[in-house]
Amino acid sequence: MRALLLSAAVLLSGCDSARLWSDPPYVVFWIDDPKAIRLSYDQGSGSMLGLVDAKVVAVGSNKHFVVAQQATGGYFYLEKPGGPEAVVGPLSFEEFSLKKKSLLLPDFTKEFEPGALKDGPPR
Repeated sequence: MRALLLSAAVLLSGCDSARLWSDPPYVVFWIDDPKAIRLSYDQGSGSMLGLVDAKVVAVGSNKHFVVAQQATGGYFYLEKPGGPEAVVGPLSFEEFSLKKKSLLLPDFTKEFEPGALKDGPPR
């Protein structure tokens, strides 16, 4: 019986995944493809609500906001405690820089692709 349960567990766990960053309930992770990094809202029990689709290359947070950058150059932010309806973006670098100053958005503190912030994070 134990061997049968172990075999079933191995077969059902064919997906590979990793959590790369979290500020609960917000999490950056990938499933099956390490290049398909997403920002999501963890509802618990393995249920995730998508916030920013792949490919997220940088993220940061503070008490009030979460920020993310996609590989395509799109910038996003959301005010905590918000879900999908609270996401603002994609914004251009210039738009995000203005919002960063006016709202005191956090810096990007975690980079998932070296060199992704080659222009430097908006100040």
